[in-house]
Amino acid sequence: MIYLIIFLFLNAKILNKVVATVDGEPIFLSELNSRARPIIEEYSKIVNPEELKKKEKDIKEEILNQMIEEKLLLQEAKRKGIRVSEREVDEGIAEIKSRFKSEKEYQEELKRQGLTPSKMRENIREQLMIIKLIDMEVKSKIENPTDKELEEFYKNNKEMMWEPEKVRVRHIFIKVSSTTPKEVARKKAIKILKLAKEGEDFSELARKYSDAPSKVNGGDLGFFARGEMTPEFEKVAFSLNVGEISDIVETENGFHIIKCIGKKAREKRSFEDVKEDLRSYIFRLRFEDSYNKYIRRLRDKAVIKINEDAIE
Repeated sequence: MIYLIIFLFLNAKILNKVVATVDGEPIFLSELNSRARPIIEEYSKIVNPEELKKKEKDIKEEILNQMIEEKLLLQEAKRKGIRVSEREVDEGIAEIKSRFKSEKEYQEELKRQGLTPSKMRENIREQLMIIKLIDMEVKSKIENPTDKELEEFYKNNKEMMWEPEKVRVRHIFIKVSSTTPKEVARKKAIKILKLAKEGEDFSELARKYSDAPSKVNGGDLGFFARGEMTPEFEKVAFSLNVGEISDIVETENGFHIIKCIGKKAREKRSFEDVKEDLRSYIFRLRFEDSYNKYIRRLRDKAVIKINEDAIE
């Protein structure tokens, strides 16, 4: 029993190792791991174990940077006396719950992320404080672009006004993994391809057999342009006619079967067509620039220490 107590104590110390401090406030390894876990789990569905191992540190470093930013913003919100009411927190939780099919599904997601209802409530309160701060200190100070500025941008960025050629596909992905070696995955893909070519419903085959997250949508990836998918996948997708099913397509992580379900030709959009999109785009550029400058100012004023060894 004494060994078990010592083990649990040491394990707790490891999990609660400080990975960073922001003006003396700690960010713990357990918090970082909790935030990173769902993202790493999603990556594990589409990349092989070796690739996942390389990616894990990058994911954790990116999330830690986000957590440092959040800590800076929250500290600033508190300094400025920003408050969030219980009603606002209730509305925030209700909005998040509305994205789930049931209360049970919502509670399961909290559990998956290692969150208690009270911790979730605290997180919502802090996020709302940060949103109010950004609205007050950044967003409210940005000018909306005028129609004249929009027209000038349209004239000076003609290539951007072309809607690129796009294709819409469904796909079935068979992942290569330690439990499904390459040849086993290939044979499985060949069997599924035979069923698809014989006329079985492609979307149902995707729901039943695909290892990709898109299986819930029957393998539908929506419309995408060139450069958005892996080269091997993209080359085949754009070569298919609507309704046509590809042969087996091998990529780094497994095998794909692709069915083309739609195509859009390249076309130029008129100023009136893109006017409001341009307004949103330019405002977003201004917002991002202002936000980044604001964060840099907060970083410059703060004392930030990162324990690189703890992220390993």
